[in-house]
Amino acid sequence: MLCLLLGDDRIAKDQKIDALKKKYLPSLEALSFDYISVQVHQKLDPDGLKKKLLDLPAVAKKRVVLLTMAQKLNDQHKQIIIDFLKTSHDHLILIIDSDQEDSKNAFIKELKYHAQKEIFFFSTGVKKTVWNMIDAIKARKQAEALNILSQLFDDVQEAPVASALKIMGALIWAWGDMKKHRRLSSEQFKKGLLVLQEADLNIKRTRMDVIHAVEICVIKLSCLLTS
Repeated sequence: MLCLLLGDDRIAKDQKIDALKKKYLPSLEALSFDYISVQVHQKLDPDGLKKKLLDLPAVAKKRVVLLTMAQKLNDQHKQIIIDFLKTSHDHLILIIDSDQEDSKNAFIKELKYHAQKEIFFFSTGVKKTVWNMIDAIKARKQAEALNILSQLFDDVQEAPVASALKIMGALIWAWGDMKKHRRLSSEQFKKGLLVLQEADLNIKRTRMDVIHAVEICVIKLSCLLTS
């Protein structure tokens, strides 16, 4: 069975995911052996994804696999999922969580076809900004910050490099503002500047995918705030 969760309301989505886990994985043993959460990123191993979809349940009647941030799936990942959904998969409850709910998106349309009645929309009705992402970093909510970052890149019409540099400008300003208001030690501030400098160089010199470069920067900055 495919369960499709669409939209940007993280709290409501998490509540639905918890309800599905309780329904299909009623014991702690089942939750331990037959549930896996996979956060999508560009380097997600295709063979590993196939294995996670094909593995049989060990304890429960069905295995539950959660794919989060599915808007980041590349074409190879998408094809693997579509091919899998076209086969018999009675052993699995596949939960696909995507912030993107565009009905014109071919992949989303295909998922809706296979999910049939198991499609749920969760929208806050409010578009997130870079300042919401910065607030999430300050609150040490790394997953939320990455989720907002993904939305920011999905929403813009300009080139990824231009968008990334604008986001980096906001991050640099916010890091300096936190130092000004004594929310950072001198050591944290210096380390953060090095993280920001590294990300800036990775973007401008295209050393890696620009979105991935900003993601790494966000993760490192939030880790510095917890140290």
